[in-house]
Amino acid sequence: MGKKVVAKGRSIQEAVAIALDLLGANKNDVDIEILENERKGLLGMMAKPAVVQVTTKHADPAADKVPPNEILEQATLGQLASSIELLHTDDDAETIDALQITDHSGERDLAGMVWVQDGMVFSESAEDKFPVIAPGEGVTLLRNGQLIEGAAIVYDQDQVTIEIADEVVDPFWEITLSEDRMEARLFVKPGYHILKRILDKDPSNYVLVEMEEKRVPTVISDIEVMSKLRQLNVVHGIEYDQIANACFSETEGTYVIARGTPYTVGKHGYFMPLQQTFIVKGVKERSDGTVDYRHIQEFPSVDRGQIIGVAAPPEAGYPGITVTNEPVLPPEVYPVELKAGIGVELADQNKMAVALDAGHPDIQQVGHQARISIIPRLTINKDIDLETGNIDYIGNIEILGSVQDGMTVQADGNIFISNHVNMSTISAGQSVIIEKNIISSVVTAGKSSIIKLQLQEPLQIAVIQMRQMTTAIQQLSTASAFKASSFERTGLGPLLKILYDGKFKALHNAVTTVVQTIDNHADMLGPGWKQLRTRLEEGFLSNHFSNLNSAEDIIFMITAAEELLEETKDTSAKDRFIRTSFVHNSQLYCSGDILVTGKGLYNSKVHASGLVEVKGYVRGGEIYAEKGAIIDQAGTKGGTPTRIRVPEHETIRIGMAMQDTRLQIGSAAYTFTDTIQDVVASVDSDGRLILY
Repeated sequence: MGKKVVAKGRSIQEAVAIALDLLGANKNDVDIEILENERKGLLGMMAKPAVVQVTTKHADPAADKVPPNEILEQATLGQLASSIELLHTDDDAETIDALQITDHSGERDLAGMVWVQDGMVFSESAEDKFPVIAPGEGVTLLRNGQLIEGAAIVYDQDQVTIEIADEVVDPFWEITLSEDRMEARLFVKPGYHILKRILDKDPSNYVLVEMEEKRVPTVISDIEVMSKLRQLNVVHGIEYDQIANACFSETEGTYVIARGTPYTVGKHGYFMPLQQTFIVKGVKERSDGTVDYRHIQEFPSVDRGQIIGVAAPPEAGYPGITVTNEPVLPPEVYPVELKAGIGVELADQNKMAVALDAGHPDIQQVGHQARISIIPRLTINKDIDLETGNIDYIGNIEILGSVQDGMTVQADGNIFISNHVNMSTISAGQSVIIEKNIISSVVTAGKSSIIKLQLQEPLQIAVIQMRQMTTAIQQLSTASAFKASSFERTGLGPLLKILYDGKFKALHNAVTTVVQTIDNHADMLGPGWKQLRTRLEEGFLSNHFSNLNSAEDIIFMITAAEELLEETKDTSAKDRFIRTSFVHNSQLYCSGDILVTGKGLYNSKVHASGLVEVKGYVRGGEIYAEKGAIIDQAGTKGGTPTRIRVPEHETIRIGMAMQDTRLQIGSAAYTFTDTIQDVVASVDSDGRLILY
């Protein structure tokens, strides 16, 4: 059988000529079969070529020896690209498809239709209708180079092109170092590549040309990030996982990609007691379960010649390392300086405190100084009444009886009373223990500490305002209108009055509060407070004359005030406490905790800078507890209101809360109308009081 070839051409004649050329035959030696006639398109688009099958009349044995690819090489490149569809022989049936074009002719009539394929527009008009095309969102259509803004007719001679462009947003990133160079932070704003593709559309009389988008994140180069770190000399504490997270992140953010090693804080020197110095707040139980109210350890004491304690040396911290590999030195530590108070002598090069008298050791450490004193103890083996008179003692007082009506007991140290207190005043510089009942009395523990706490805020304001005033006066002194000689006779009084009326109104109020508070409690404060009171009054409160002549005089006063301000921050004040069994119609004030171990509180006012804990009931009265309250039972059925108040960051716990019990935490309040068990009250982040 002869050789056979199928060829395409723009016309039947061209297709036959190509086939004959491929076969190396002439027209007389072949049979020609027309498979499909040609059809014209729009501007050459979607035109259908003519297809013919040409077969030689006589077999050619030599043709079997010629590979099909060698036959193809005999045609020109242009002929192969534009016309060859299928080439095969009877012997090997090998097919070569050089051009594939989707043909909708067998599926439907395309007259009057337009369609989109592979990003190109094809159309075919008809005698009675025209195809219509329109651009979708983000698509630009050009007809013969002119923009199509809405729906438009497509004619056979039109050339329609589609324009779309991918979008590229480059990522942004930068590395910054913290001021202390302990962190390297990578800020990233991710980039992306929006890939756009025109959607294919089937033939229709109307086509809306649409596209789809795909957003592909752009990954930041970790190599570039590491290179930048090297430029910044960041070599320590690099966190590679955080770098990877940042580079692949699809959201904007800041990542810590290197952390330095922080220094280890050292420890200042301190006084280390070798004897018990603190007072036991709880009761002492005997082995049989009974309570020993007179246990000697209520008020610990030392004998003459006994070592109270020693100065512990400071412990230096360890340096840290920045991300740029620089050392970070820890804060300097200082040794403690021991000061001998009453009844104490220092030994071993002032590093050891030894008792010269028997009594209770008292340790006051403020800053880098520790003052150790021995507080003597006065023991009274009977009731305090008209026969004994009122008691005022500089040390500790132990009363092995009661305090009767109208009597006053005051001590700079601790007070222990083994029996009742009735219609009396008890005031201790430190703690108070009353083993039985407090009836219609006023009891204060840590009085000097309470007064100093009252002085803390106004004195702090005064110091800040004096510093600012010093700066203002120094600035005014450089002005040409300022004459220092003007204040030689009157001091700074006239100028201070002007400053009071301006930016320093708070100073006058703060100084007035400090002076009045010291006047009201002079007996409970040391000589340094009295000296400061005089300087403040003569310097700032005189109407016309001031003993302050320069900014340097104010700076001297600031130094004295700051030393006393440190006393108001004495952390030992929180260790003061009041402990008793039952309180009735009384007032209790304490710079630390208040503990009621017996029946409870009835119609009393209690104010504690620490925790209030009542093992029994609280009926009527008012409690303020700065460190929270724990109460077994509160309120009465139909009785007088019971108020319990704490700051907003603290908690109130009540085993059973009855009606008319009012809780206040910060500014939020709640009053019980029914009895509720196991109450825990606090405020949430919005400041609302919640019970749970």
